[in-house]
Amino acid sequence: MSQPVVPVNYVRQELPFGADALDLDETEFEALLVERIGDAVDRIEEWVGTSLTVETVERSLSRPEAADPYDLPLPQTPVQSVESVDIDSWVADGPSVDADDYVAHDTHIELEPDADRNEWPTERRSVTVVWDYGYDELPGPIKKAVVRLVRLRLWQREADALESESVFGESTSFSDPAQVEADIRRDVAQVEAPSYYDGVMVI
Repeated sequence: MSQPVVPVNYVRQELPFGADALDLDETEFEALLVERIGDAVDRIEEWVGTSLTVETVERSLSRPEAADPYDLPLPQTPVQSVESVDIDSWVADGPSVDADDYVAHDTHIELEPDADRNEWPTERRSVTVVWDYGYDELPGPIKKAVVRLVRLRLWQREADALESESVFGESTSFSDPAQVEADIRRDVAQVEAPSYYDGVMVI
């Protein structure tokens, strides 16, 4: 059984109960945790707008008019590395670029001052970029959110099998599952995928 993004053992250590409380053997309990962790990761990825692992993506892009001429915003962030950039000479005028002509940031690619061209093309689908994005190391708030979501889901779906709600040590916190989920979402908002336009006023 492959390990999920957040290891089962990490989540297990943060739970105040074990397999016995759910009347499961260890194999069944681990399978349940893997399923619940997977659900939590999917949910959090929706909230933060990015992958909790590093993924490779290829897109045909163009520079938006609102961006600085030397910046090419990328739609999937945070950017970990850029594998290749190809400018379609049939669509856009000017020289192509190689790896020495640009530098990758969390949200965009920036042309170096000594590059052969001084701006990215704005023609539709004129630049094909292959890059890696997501998290190569999970921020603490995300790990904590995974644990909290797993606990919440176990409480919601498995409560009848528990010996008592007191094994959670905070049963009153689960009196309103919607509020708990809203609190978790608020806590992970600080690690939402960055955007090139964060804090930028577009007129």
